[in-house]
Amino acid sequence: MIETLLISQDCESSESESGQYTLAMLAKMLSLPLSTLRRWYLQRLLIPVFEVKRLPYFDFSQLVFARELAKILANSPRATAIEKQLSRWARLNPDWQARWSTLDVVIDGTTVLFRQDHNRLVETNGQFRFDFYDNDQHAEGGSPPRILPLESFASPADSITYDELLYAALEHEDRQEPLQAISVYRRLLQTFGPTADACFALAEIFYSVGDLAAARERYYMAVELEESFIEALSNLGCVLVELGELHEAQRVFERALRQHPDYADVHFHLAKLLDQLHAHELAAEHWRRFLQLAPKTPWSEEAKQRLGR
Repeated sequence: MIETLLISQDCESSESESGQYTLAMLAKMLSLPLSTLRRWYLQRLLIPVFEVKRLPYFDFSQLVFARELAKILANSPRATAIEKQLSRWARLNPDWQARWSTLDVVIDGTTVLFRQDHNRLVETNGQFRFDFYDNDQHAEGGSPPRILPLESFASPADSITYDELLYAALEHEDRQEPLQAISVYRRLLQTFGPTADACFALAEIFYSVGDLAAARERYYMAVELEESFIEALSNLGCVLVELGELHEAQRVFERALRQHPDYADVHFHLAKLLDQLHAHELAAEHWRRFLQLAPKTPWSEEAKQRLGR
């Protein structure tokens, strides 16, 4: 059975359309796992407006798109296959989001097609296919065309790629299978050597299962491999706070802000830490700066309350 899905282009919202959001902000606002949004970003399904020190920022249109994409995938038992093929389409068509509103997404089994001009289908590999199956023909008892699935994404064990292992690990995260995800990341590190991205991802999982000491070491390793990895610095600071290493956490947050003075998330975390250290006047500076940078986020009310106190 072929089903046609339409992505809504309605962007009406009370939220600011000029906002700039990190992945963490999007995850909070959409109530989605951060690992899911990070995977969409890596697959080019989410397109940042700019990046600072490898930290992507997304505008309001990407928030809306992520919300609609999540609805489609949540209602499909074939979400993984659909997501992979959309990623292929995105890689072949850099302007794909601009064209999205003019296309119907046609799904048959695990195959994703796009309908153009009412009667032409295009595969995610860019090839066109004429669609003889329209409503009039269906009313006359016609049969839909046979749509063959795309080739498998699987690779032989001896030729598996870095991206395939990374995707497999992220899939395990989405399924709430942290131990399997850790195993895949370890295989990735053993096969391709340490990378900042893999160490960062592994730290995220260790944090999710409550192994803060392991998370701390992996965040440190990510920063050692790439000292400008600003998101790893931010998360390292948060873990240090939870471990009670407050002054070291303060140094890490301040180091992050020296690299990226407008990183709203870090202003928020540092302000909370300074309040904890009873440095309230200094904390207030960071609360105010956070509200300047991110006035329409889930954390803005807390910042206002802190300043009010």
